[in-house]
Amino acid sequence: MTLKTVQKLFLCLLLISSVYADKIEVPLREFASIVATQNKVNILIQESVDEEKATFLVGDKDNSIYLPAFKKMLFLKGFDFKEDKKNNFYYIEKIPEKEKEEKKEPEPIKDLFHSMTLKNIVFEDIENLLKLHASTYSYIKSTNTVAFFCKPEFLPQLTHQIESLDVSFPQVQFKLTILETNLNDLKDRGVNLSAYMQTVTPTTTDADTVAQTQSFNYFLNLITMPYTASSNVVETSKTGLYGVLKYLNQEGFTEIKNSPIVTARSHAEASFSSGQNVPYIVQSSSFTQASSTKNDSYQYKDVGLKIVLKPIIIGNDINFDLTLTLEDILSGLDTKTPITSKKELKSSYTLKKGELLVLSGINKETQLDSSFGIPVLKDIFIVGELFKFESKSKTSSVITITIEVL
Repeated sequence: MTLKTVQKLFLCLLLISSVYADKIEVPLREFASIVATQNKVNILIQESVDEEKATFLVGDKDNSIYLPAFKKMLFLKGFDFKEDKKNNFYYIEKIPEKEKEEKKEPEPIKDLFHSMTLKNIVFEDIENLLKLHASTYSYIKSTNTVAFFCKPEFLPQLTHQIESLDVSFPQVQFKLTILETNLNDLKDRGVNLSAYMQTVTPTTTDADTVAQTQSFNYFLNLITMPYTASSNVVETSKTGLYGVLKYLNQEGFTEIKNSPIVTARSHAEASFSSGQNVPYIVQSSSFTQASSTKNDSYQYKDVGLKIVLKPIIIGNDINFDLTLTLEDILSGLDTKTPITSKKELKSSYTLKKGELLVLSGINKETQLDSSFGIPVLKDIFIVGELFKFESKSKTSSVITITIEVL
């Protein structure tokens, strides 16, 4: 397009704009030529501008508006209008597209390593806490140290909770009294016991004497006939109960087998056992060639009474789990495989410090079968029976256990 043609086009544009605003769509290069002519400037245009078109509404006769409007229009089309002041000309260039940065996924937060030396043996409780927040943990027994990995955001709270659990556990003492009453002897001496009960019957109306007598009768029934007692927890007058136990032991009505004091830590088991270690054959083999040999293998089994206590101390209340196991021998120890019986009680109780619990009515039966004779003679065929002696005894008794929280 020649310069004259551009000027004619521009004059037409001005003529039209003098009457009313109109909409004109021209190539961007042609409009740049108009702007250069009206503003008397030199404009350098790249080839990529040829393909662009622009639409203008022309209604203002002021030519000075063309240059800033042209610059803004270029920017909207993706071009930059720059001035070279040194050489006194303008040029148009494509605005380079910004390279899109690839979105990087955030790196996972690494677990932090931390270790704590505990002041008390409380790892069992702390382990339950570590299972919730720590990805990996380990316990070093020699130094009582726990080491673990966990998320940084969990570390302050986790260490605080570990410190709150790292406290010494309170302890409690249990006074146990174990009595065994032979029912066979008790039947024979029942008259004597009834007679003694009559001797302690108050003959006076003195309040203290009546109270002491009633207390004695209550304790006596609690031991000998527990099913008649309304409660097996003694809160006061424990000396009266121990007085009854001492009297029954001295008079031969019952026998105090053991009276230990067991110290237990809160949340930890403490046990007491009393009994026999009975051997029995578990394997017997014999080989007959030129001579016969016999090999017997023995194992040992604990038979008797075992008490396991596991307290949980909360203030003045002592909550404890009680496991009571009673095993008896039903056949003689001279047999190869002695027969035993087993009774077990599992229960939970709550006592306050100073209270006493009485457990009675635990039956025990022991049957002893034994044989002995004159050596050599007892082994003679048929005649040897005359030199053998056999005995059988059966004992029935009742076990009574008192548990006092000191």
